[in-house]
Amino acid sequence: MWNWIAISATLLLAPGPLTAPVWAEEESASASVSVGQPAPDLELADAEGRLHRLSELKGKKNVVLVFFRGAWGPVFRRQLGELQKHLEAVTSLNSVLWSISPDTPESMQAFGDKAGLGFSLLVDAELETIKKYGILNQRARNDSTPGGGDCRH
Repeated sequence: MWNWIAISATLLLAPGPLTAPVWAEEESASASVSVGQPAPDLELADAEGRLHRLSELKGKKNVVLVFFRGAWGPVFRRQLGELQKHLEAVTSLNSVLWSISPDTPESMQAFGDKAGLGFSLLVDAELETIKKYGILNQRARNDSTPGGGDCRH
């Protein structure tokens, strides 16, 4: 069973017991995962079209999930750049880093190439995974924000 912990907008999925975050959103609260429940499986394509399935890494690697709104925001670009600086430390702990955004594959690819990111940029255009994890912030949505999901804890 996967357990998880929230670190800002980051979820660490590991085989050991961890503490779960608490989110309270009207629309997504019923989809939230409670302490002790398995983390929802996910299957998303990266910016290059390769599929990534959480269940394929179960028992093999820890997974760090980073949810962000999109490459259009300077804060998000900076945060992902900082994660890149620490990628070697993450991988040395038998872990992989996946970032998830409702942004377009083209935008994600261009951003990843320009920033020199060495981790997977996964596309959740329909917000399915974001909703499964119960972290869609409806109040943050607006027409200029693709998906508008925002993680809180």
